[in-house]
Amino acid sequence: MRVAERTGSGFTLLEVLAAVALLGIAYTVLGGAGIQGLQREGEAARRFEATLLADRVAAGVESAFDQGAAPPLGEDEQSDGDFSISIRVTPFDVQIPELELPRALQRAEDAARRPGESRREGRELGPSLLVGTGGQASPLRRVEITVAWSEGWGERTVTRTTFGLDPEAAAETISALGAAAEAAGTPDATGAAPAGAEQ
Repeated sequence: MRVAERTGSGFTLLEVLAAVALLGIAYTVLGGAGIQGLQREGEAARRFEATLLADRVAAGVESAFDQGAAPPLGEDEQSDGDFSISIRVTPFDVQIPELELPRALQRAEDAARRPGESRREGRELGPSLLVGTGGQASPLRRVEITVAWSEGWGERTVTRTTFGLDPEAAAETISALGAAAEAAGTPDATGAAPAGAEQ
């Protein structure tokens, strides 16, 4: 009888094995969640660092634009620690949509055409900083900054885009705009009409 009482008060080997298996599963799940949390924390820290780096490079480019020193067209690669920085500068061509004239103006323009003369497809807008003059690229610049780093099995990136005006490329257009303003008799900055303009 004593042997039967002892057996009833203890754990069997099967119960001990089941408890160990449950603890093993719990530790595996908790350990996996902890490792994933550490990986995500590390990735978030690197993404934050890459974002700060991209913002710093973009601020430097914008400061250069403010001082009249636009970056040259093309691509430039740099590295900063574990990060690679790509700076791509391209002309930014603005697409100006064709404006439809009101019907009254359209009829007047049609009446002014000579017989057999075709309607012009595009209107001459004159000198503009939005599009290049004389077949040149636009003086507006689009700067795309990409910061890349390796993360696990792949590569992660952060991208910033900024725009600016290249003063050297715009010099010809600005002088053409000044000449057009003088020809039209537009007052100068002092408010006085240009010399030779009718009053």
